[in-house]
Order: sequence, then structure tokens, then C-alpha cells
Amino acid sequence: MGGFLLGGVSRSGGGVVGLTLAKPLYALAVVLLPLSYGTKLAFGWDAMVWVDPTLVLAIPAFLLVGARPIDRLGLLVAGTAFFSASVGAILLTPSGGSLAGLYDVYREPIRLLLNLVWFWTSVRLFTLDKSFVLNWLAVSVTVQLLIGCYLLVSLLGWVPIPDQVRAYTADYLVRQSLHVRGLIVPRMGGSFVESPPFGLFMFSAFAIFTLALFRERLRGGLLVLGFSVSLLGSLLSLSDQILMALAWCLLSWLVLARTRLLSLLTKPLVAALVVTVSIYVAASIVQKVRISETTVAARSGLSVGERMFHSAYAMDLLAEHPALLLFGIGPGRYGDYATRTGRFPDTVTVQVTAVEWLVEYGVLGMAVILAWIARIGGHAVRGLGWLGLSTLGGLLLANMFQANWKWEAWFMGLAYLNSARHAYIGRPALGWATRHRPVCHGGPLQAS
Repeated sequence: MGGFLLGGVSRSGGGVVGLTLAKPLYALAVVLLPLSYGTKLAFGWDAMVWVDPTLVLAIPAFLLVGARPIDRLGLLVAGTAFFSASVGAILLTPSGGSLAGLYDVYREPIRLLLNLVWFWTSVRLFTLDKSFVLNWLAVSVTVQLLIGCYLLVSLLGWVPIPDQVRAYTADYLVRQSLHVRGLIVPRMGGSFVESPPFGLFMFSAFAIFTLALFRERLRGGLLVLGFSVSLLGSLLSLSDQILMALAWCLLSWLVLARTRLLSLLTKPLVAALVVTVSIYVAASIVQKVRISETTVAARSGLSVGERMFHSAYAMDLLAEHPALLLFGIGPGRYGDYATRTGRFPDTVTVQVTAVEWLVEYGVLGMAVILAWIARIGGHAVRGLGWLGLSTLGGLLLANMFQANWKWEAWFMGLAYLNSARHAYIGRPALGWATRHRPVCHGGPLQAS
């Protein structure tokens, strides 16, 4: 239980008082990680301008925790986003009044900046008191899984639920279910608007808990609970990209692990899980591609067909405006162009992260983003060995086909990898080979 306490912090950075005040704000932000705009839709708050509570709480926590120094490359990522938005606004003036237009132009750059603030704050807290963060993350994933189960059970009429939420959940079941031989299999989404971001939240937490338990050898009942729940949540999302990322990480961890890490019983179980997940994902993708190729309407309805259309249309925009190849059309502005087809609202996104980076941020913006991620990968290798790099690959794969890539849980996973550079020990952990080996005793750490 010590990991829940607010004391025992380092005196470096923001000072004892600032850190003590920041930690409850940060703990609340972690618990509220799953509260996305799906929450406002569930309660009928459609007209409300939604900002994720975690991003709001990140600001005072960042100021109090003394998250210094801010990495210049991260600031450059935010700066290029704002610059790309400004350049894009010159080419295509946003609709609506002046304030509404400014909101449309700078909404996504602001969201990216807030996620970077959350990232910097998370790096600081992981460095100072890792067990504190992990314990609250375990609480967050557990509560979210319970919420997901509660919403699905409510449709059976077994538990009370507001009529508005019941109607939203019924609509979600229609949108986010698989149909297998007449059987409806719901894809769990919890408080998210669909299953992929729910799966990304769970998978990001799973990656963190796996590294903490099996690479850094931290111990605690809540860590085991968080690991188990986040693995189950990732599987229950039934999202192809999440399951692919899960299979990649499990396979890479299986290859990188020494013999003494996994028992003769555990290795076949992990291998069987990898094979099962891989077969399911392959069959699912093949089926979706076949349907999207044979049905014209599917290109604006099914996930694979829709992504294929948006990727091609987005690249055509750069061909139409080659001058924007360097700086892009502006973050979040793709929908203003796609709505011209008469088939999509102006809120639609490319849904392929790499294409979105290129089209909306331009070659320059994409290069800066990739450089920032590469530096995190360097820190991960330095602190966690090749296991850290394979985990980064899994996080990228899990976030490569989301409707929006700027999710706080994903940035938190990156923060864990980035914070690995701060501490080392002199012997390998659980048999994973690495030149530099991190240490975390589950309690406060001095930042270097």
C-alpha cells in the first residue's frame, strides 16, 4: 500500500511541497484516463466541448511536479504542429466565425501539446516514484474493465442504468460487435466510443506492467492485478491492431527471454496465445479486405475499406497541393477536405497514423515526430535493452490505425520507456540481455 502514499518523494526538481501536491492530481488523472468523449455521448452531452480530464489535470500537475528540463525535441513537435496548422489555414479558411475557425484550426495542435505536457509529467513521476504511478494505473484499468462489463450486462436488464446510457450502449453494441455464425460477440469499449481506443488504453498499460514485472522485477499484488486485467482487456477489445501489437510483443518477448525466464509450461502457453491471436487477426483482415473489394459501399462503411479510401484521398490532396508537402494541410484539417465528397462529415480522420503525419504535418512535421519517437527508442534500449525497443514497436503498431492517435495512455507508455534511462543496475533482470540495465525498487528514485 506504500505506493499509494503521497510522501517519500525526491527533493530534486519541484521540491517536496510541489511534488506532494502534484501526486494526488496525477493519481486522479491516471484513474480518469479512460474518460474520453465517448463519456459525453453516453450521457447526451453532445453540445458540450469535451476536453479529456486527464489533459486538464496534467497542467497543474506539470507545474507542481517540476518536470524540468522539457525536452526540446518534444517542444519542436508541438511547434511544428502549430506552424502546420497556421499554414493550412492560409490555404483553406475554416468555416464558421472567427472563434470557431480558430478552434478548428488549433484544436489538434493544442491536444498534442497537452499530451506532451502529460508525457513530461509522467516521465517525472515514473522517475521519482514508479510504484505510486503503477499502483494507480492498476486501479484505473481495473475500474475500466468493470465499467465495460457493467455496460454490457446492463443490456440484459440485470443491473440498473440510466435510459440515455442504455440507449448509447445498445447503439454501441450494434456498431462494435462481431457476428459469428449468427452469434453476436461484443467488442468491449468501456467508456470509449469504440473498441480500438479501449484496446490501446489496455495494451499501453499491459506493456508498462509487463516491463515492470518481468524486466525490472518489481513486485506487488496490484501490479499483478494490473498486468492480468490489462491483458484481458486487450484481448476483449477484439481490435485487429491491438491483437497484432499484442502478438508482436508476446512473440518478441518470447524470443528475447532467456530459458530461465519462462518455465517449460509457460513457454508453450505464450506460444499458443501468439498463434491463436495471429490466426484470428489474419482471418479477420482477409475477410474485411474481401468484403471491401467486392462491395463499393463498404469503402465508406467497413474499417479496412474506409482506411484504404482515406489514405488514397489524403495522398491525392498532397498531389493537388504540392506546395504543402513540406508543412502539410494542418493537424485535424483532413475532414474539411473529405467532406467535399459528400460522403463524410468534417470530423472524419484519415485513420492511418503514418499517412496522417505526412498529409497533415508535412514531411518536416513527420520527420520531427519520428525523430522524437526514435530518441525515446534510444532511451528504451539504453535502459531496457532490446525488449524496450520491441515494446515501442508494439505501441506504434497498436496506434497506427486509430481514428485519432493522440491518446493519453499511449503517451504514458512512451513516458515509461523514456524514463528508463534514469537508473541502472549491474546485473541482468530475468535473463534479458542488455548492455545497460535499469533498476527500480518500486519506491522513490533520485532523478539523474
